[in-house]
Amino acid sequence: LADYGFAKDVTGSGDQGTRKKYIAFTGVEKLQDALNEIRIFRPDSNQLIINVSSSYENVLWVTYAAIDKLPSSVIEGQLYSVEGVVVLGASAPKNCRLLLCAGGDEYDVEWGIESSWMAKKYPKAPNCQLSRFKIQNFRATKGMEYRLCVAADDDASILFSIIVDKL
Repeated sequence: LADYGFAKDVTGSGDQGTRKKYIAFTGVEKLQDALNEIRIFRPDSNQLIINVSSSYENVLWVTYAAIDKLPSSVIEGQLYSVEGVVVLGASAPKNCRLLLCAGGDEYDVEWGIESSWMAKKYPKAPNCQLSRFKIQNFRATKGMEYRLCVAADDDASILFSIIVDKL
């Protein structure tokens, strides 16, 4: 008990009168304001999940579509790739293209990459041999919804919605 009392006296006593001097310097308010704006560092605080929903079944021009390479989670701001296939049906216009739509902007998607598997599975499809697509340098942005669309002339249909959200 005597040792407990001594330890409490030593650790519970004041700060030798110097504690307030540590924050008494020119510009301390600016430092405090800047520190308050810094996000708390947590290793998982900027990790995002990617949710994909498919609606290609409703698109008359498309026989089959799939996204087969997409990470399930990413770090915000990280670049990654999205890959898959879009196999057109016989009724598809000749000038079809894939677009990535986000925030009012449209970006052409690299499409026409060889796919021997789709050529075997859908041999009568007009683009069966060259049905793969790849979106490179895709940046994950929290709260963003991206739509992968097939378009021809003035008509576009959504194949997939890709939503990036907080884990």
